[in-house]
Amino acid sequence: MKFFANLFIVLLFSSTVSNASETQKLLDDLAAASSGEIAKTIIINIQQAWINSHEDSAEKILMS
Repeated sequence: MKFFANLFIVLLFSSTVSNASETQKLLDDLAAASSGEIAKTIIINIQQAWINSHEDSAEKILMS
């Protein structure tokens, strides 16, 4: 049982880290954006990443 608990914790943190790293990359890209148009595109991508990070459709609607 302890093995499965540890496995669950590892999987939970690894999925959170991958989502965080995607968002962090987009935030880094936003900080380095060379124009307003590029920044707008990155902002839209950040918003989509945040909305899509929720699996529940009701949460996605609220985030939208």
